[in-house]
Formats: sequence, structure tokens, C-alpha cells
Amino acid sequence: MLERLGRLFWYTVEFGLMRRGGKIKVYGSGVISSHGECTNVIEGGCEVRPFDLETVLETPVKVDELQKVLFAIESFEQFYEAMQEAERRVKETSQV
Repeated sequence: MLERLGRLFWYTVEFGLMRRGGKIKVYGSGVISSHGECTNVIEGGCEVRPFDLETVLETPVKVDELQKVLFAIESFEQFYEAMQEAERRVKETSQV
């Protein structure tokens, strides 16, 4: 479960994108702080998929190359709900 939570962190806090008015906006610290990553997203070198918690949790992270796939949330409310769901799942697995 820890690896899956790391993926959630990676695809939201580090490399988070948001779709606003039909355009992709960057908010993740890793993508904002890297000219190469920003350019990769803006110029279409990166596939931007709709955010889906289960897909994000299953998508491996590549830290040593430009991102090929990232996920765009529709709102910070969606992000908040995904974090609550992840917390619920962690609690369930820790009770087993």
C-alpha cells in the first residue's frame, strides 16, 4: 500500500495537473519547477488522462525521465475526495 500511496503523491503533489476551461494547468511542484517537464506537458509530449484514483494507484512512477503520462483533476475538491478515499483504504488494510 505504501508504494501505491507514493504514486498518489507523485501524480498529485509532485506532478499534478488540473483541467480548467478546457486547458491544462500545472500545480504540482515537480512539474512547475522543471522547465523540461512544463514544456513536455504544454507541447503535448505527455499524455494527459482524466484523474481516476484506482488508475493513479496502479500506474508506475518513472523518476529518471520526462513523464509520458500524467493525470488531470477537475477541481481541488476531486483531489480532496481522492485523499479521503486513500485514507479510508489505508485504515481498512491496517485493521486486517
